[in-house]
Order: sequence, then structure tokens, then C-alpha cells
Amino acid sequence: MTGTPGRSEVKTLHNESERIYILKVWFTVMVLFIHSYSESVNFADGSVPLYSPDWWRYTKILLSNVVCMCAIPGFFFLSAFFLYRHPFGWMENLIRKIKRLVIPYLMINSFWIAVIFIAQHLPPHFFIGSRNL
Repeated sequence: MTGTPGRSEVKTLHNESERIYILKVWFTVMVLFIHSYSESVNFADGSVPLYSPDWWRYTKILLSNVVCMCAIPGFFFLSAFFLYRHPFGWMENLIRKIKRLVIPYLMINSFWIAVIFIAQHLPPHFFIGSRNL
């Protein structure tokens, strides 16, 4: 035995990878349904309720609040599946997660905190100009 996968094993791995990719796409769409559920549109001076027929409102409630709630547990399942699929060391895994998740998270949030801080300390006429009408 050489240790290299045969053709049938490679084909099986490819089919499995394709199925997992399709699952991730469906779970992503489900998360979008959860976050897109809205009964009104918010404006600066108040919110405006959206009119929709009862059947459409009940369909949105069924999709967003019932069916699509399996997306988050599905992502957890896939994460656990990939985590325990190959042997690993806890310290190596922790360092890899810090590099891939924590550092980018801190960098992106630091950037947006700086942008908001700078925007809040700009003079009011910076955004509207000093035109006399």
C-alpha cells in the first residue's frame, strides 16, 4: 500500500466536498432569510409599516423564524465535522484560530472604531459644506 488515494477514493472525496459546499451555500441563504425578515422600513424620522397579504406574512414568518433556524446549528455541525476529521493538537488549533479569526476581527473593528471616532470629531460643516443659499 503506497498511501496515495485511488481513483474511487478521490472521486468520493470530491463528491463529499461538493455536497458540503452545497450545504454551506444553503445555510448561508438561510441566514440571509433570518436577517432579512422585517415588518417595517426605518427612516430617520420614523418607520413605515410594510403592507403585505397575510399569506405572504405567514410565509415569511415560517421561513425566517422556523425553517431557517437550522442554519446556525448546521454551521456548528460542519465546523465540528471538520475539526474532528483529522487528528490535531489543541495548542496548534488555538494558535491557528487566533491567527485566522481573532487578529482579523480586531483589525477590522479597530479600523471602524477609528473611522467613527474621526467622523464624530469633524466639524458639522464638513459634511454639508458652508454654502449660503
